[in-house]
Amino acid sequence: MSRASLSDKFRALTHIYRVYAEFGAGVAAAACREGCAHCCTRNLTLTTLEGLYLRFVAEAAGRDVPPAGIFAEGIDLSSGPGSLRPFHTINQTAEALRRGIEPEALHADADLPAGSLRDSGEPAETAEFCRLLANDRCSLYEGRPFACRCMMSVSRCRPGGAAEMPPLIMSINTVVIQTIEHVDQGGFTGNIADVLAALEDPAFRAGLSAPPPPPEPADVPAQAEMRRASRPGLLPNHPMTVMMIPPEHRQAAAPFIQSLHTL
Repeated sequence: MSRASLSDKFRALTHIYRVYAEFGAGVAAAACREGCAHCCTRNLTLTTLEGLYLRFVAEAAGRDVPPAGIFAEGIDLSSGPGSLRPFHTINQTAEALRRGIEPEALHADADLPAGSLRDSGEPAETAEFCRLLANDRCSLYEGRPFACRCMMSVSRCRPGGAAEMPPLIMSINTVVIQTIEHVDQGGFTGNIADVLAALEDPAFRAGLSAPPPPPEPADVPAQAEMRRASRPGLLPNHPMTVMMIPPEHRQAAAPFIQSLHTL
């Protein structure tokens, strides 16, 4: 299987961002405003493609590429419960569910909480602010990952401490995350601290252009664990084999998905 070039991936990613921005502009009830940064924490998962795009935007603007160390300082990036590292990707989860496998079975030897993230359960105010913030504004807003772009609440987060997101938007966000992972096959997914740390290594960046290894069965825990060990904290990306969108949202989401998947 050939791997798309980085320029092709960037073109696909910017298309995805543009289509989602147009969708978001039409959500009149969104309460999100410039300077509202309550959700901007370091509990952030992204692909290496998004990390490369963040670096590209920084370099193109003549700004310093954010060092990974400022994101990792003081947070738990261990391999145990409570850390902010993902333990399987969203497409890996979708494929496991399609096969009737509980996602946690992919890593049956690990003592992990349910869900797709190793999440400490800490509220936003204790998860610590994102190190890209300056005066409650993102210093690299144009290059921010999708996990930031998709935060869309119909009420102010600060009073209640949590976003209020309509179920349809959550379904659309899930499909976009799946699509970005699919585009970045041969790349990896991880916490922003791990992704940026890996991208500081020129050899790792060069390796993202090498031919990908053959896919391994999603239902073999040992092989899944071996794939995860390729770089501390990073998971190999998987193709999208099924869209995780419930039947009740498919008709309403169809125009968006058609635009999303049309380059």
